[in-house]
Amino acid sequence: MGQGAAQAVEDAAVLGVVLQNIRSKSDIVGRLQLWEQLRKPRASAIQLMSRTNPSIEGWPDPEDEAKAARFFPDGDLPMTRADMGAWAFKFDAVAEAQAALKRYVEETGTRTN
Repeated sequence: MGQGAAQAVEDAAVLGVVLQNIRSKSDIVGRLQLWEQLRKPRASAIQLMSRTNPSIEGWPDPEDEAKAARFFPDGDLPMTRADMGAWAFKFDAVAEAQAALKRYVEETGTRTN
């Protein structure tokens, strides 16, 4: 899928969001854990999709398909290369990170300004 550089950009953008306005060194660990919770599932799904064969539609390896399905709990696992590409490109990593940071701040009682 050629997503390596795109994932690096998303990683950096999300890191920038979750680390913004930290008021205490003690909050850094929690923010980095939030970053990992946000990025690891998407990066893992992209990695599995990248292992598919572009000349064969769908998931030629049932084991990879089962692994990838874990990252799509709503049952919307992309089944074609076109759907995989569409899923990868329509994602807004910054918006997801902003929403997650808002929830994190509300749940932990930390402040961002």
